[in-house]
Amino acid sequence: MTTNSQAKLSQDEVRRIEDWLIRRGEEREKAGHHEEWVSDAKVKTEEEMPAYLFSELAKYIPGLASQKAAPDLSAAEQSQPQKPVSTRAVDTATGIKTQVVADSYLAECDYKNLALRTRQYYRSIVNRLVKDFSLFPTSRHELESYLSQFAPRNRQNHYNILLGFFKFAEREYHLPNPLANVQRPRVKDKPQPTIWPEQAEEIEAKLEGDMERKLWVLGYGMGWRRSELYRLRKKDIKDSEIEVHGKEREEMVGLLPEIREVLLANTEDLGPDDSIFRGQRGPLSDNGIWRMAKRMLARGGVQASTHTLRHGYGTALALQGCDAHTIMRLMRHKSIDEAIRYIHMAEPHLTDKQRKYSPLDMVKRTRTQKALM
Repeated sequence: MTTNSQAKLSQDEVRRIEDWLIRRGEEREKAGHHEEWVSDAKVKTEEEMPAYLFSELAKYIPGLASQKAAPDLSAAEQSQPQKPVSTRAVDTATGIKTQVVADSYLAECDYKNLALRTRQYYRSIVNRLVKDFSLFPTSRHELESYLSQFAPRNRQNHYNILLGFFKFAEREYHLPNPLANVQRPRVKDKPQPTIWPEQAEEIEAKLEGDMERKLWVLGYGMGWRRSELYRLRKKDIKDSEIEVHGKEREEMVGLLPEIREVLLANTEDLGPDDSIFRGQRGPLSDNGIWRMAKRMLARGGVQASTHTLRHGYGTALALQGCDAHTIMRLMRHKSIDEAIRYIHMAEPHLTDKQRKYSPLDMVKRTRTQKALM
């Protein structure tokens, strides 16, 4: 491809253009050339950008091509300092296409290796925004009107996911974040299905086979999510720790000996990369784990599925007096607000603890003890 035509860019702008193009994956076949060019750019204050990169970028950012230096400039004109081209700025005439930002954001989600269902849901919500806004929306009122078309619960889901999208656009493209001025939709909290101690006892007594026991000790015993369950491999199980392939990150957490024993039962024939959760035809999918959880819980009288095991874990922690910060860490929540809801869920069942720790009862017991002396 011809590269006679060049544009002067600062090193930082060169880096940002390269990062953007790499994420978009438009120049994968030329990766070797990219790496060589980026290596040179790192040691120079200003670098000449190959024309094919600039033209590739101009396909996605309207108005950018018109700012590029003409190829037939005289030597004297070319020697004059060129104004740096901002690859992230919004063209005041046409704006930036929402699809451009959406592609980059979704590529970042893929790079983070979020759970498949999470990525699919993010993609559906972001693509819904792209459908309604060909140009990137910058008005708070536009977004309020857009969100108002959804039912309250769905509106809150759209808001939460789009907030991350607009923060990405603000960080990577220096675009305004109109959603920051939109009030978070309020919805009435619906009761979360959970597992109470008496139900847990019945479910555990009716477990069938190794797979259900493994699901029980990780789902109810450690609060794992379904996506984390089907990603578990034999090599992830260490002596006193286990690696969790979570929604947004991978991390090592503590592993109790009795849980480790259940997980490694009858796995002698499995290789390090083999899945722990298996059926007759091989590794279970996330849907296979969901169906197994549904059958398992139904035998204990609980009409719910995999995530109910996680709710049951959080409820059990709260019932035993676990503080919100510890619940947050054990369940790997992002914020303490998510952990506090389990304490609220357990409140109607805390009568026994209220009696045990009642100051009035303490005074009464002390008085009785003195009377017996």
